[in-house]
Amino acid sequence: MRLFALCAALTVAVSLLACGGGTPCTGADMKCVAVSDCAPDLGHLTSKGTCDSASQVCCVPVIKCPTENFSCCSATAQFRPNCDDGVLTCPTGQVQCM
Repeated sequence: MRLFALCAALTVAVSLLACGGGTPCTGADMKCVAVSDCAPDLGHLTSKGTCDSASQVCCVPVIKCPTENFSCCSATAQFRPNCDDGVLTCPTGQVQCM
């Protein structure tokens, strides 16, 4: 029984590490969905939670933030902003761009 519990705990820890660690995507109005189910007209990405699957993102309803009117850029790619606490923000290391 102890071995099973240890394996279960390690599985959860590895899943969180694979997806960036942090708080599970279980807060009010947050849900883990496929990337395609969190398109700008369906929801906003958020950094406030993580999902067990690398193929899913933590998504909040569109009413939680203003309309996305900018992108976030790194040196080599362009991304959608995060909706964190009602504000659209770029993740650390990225800057606002169009």
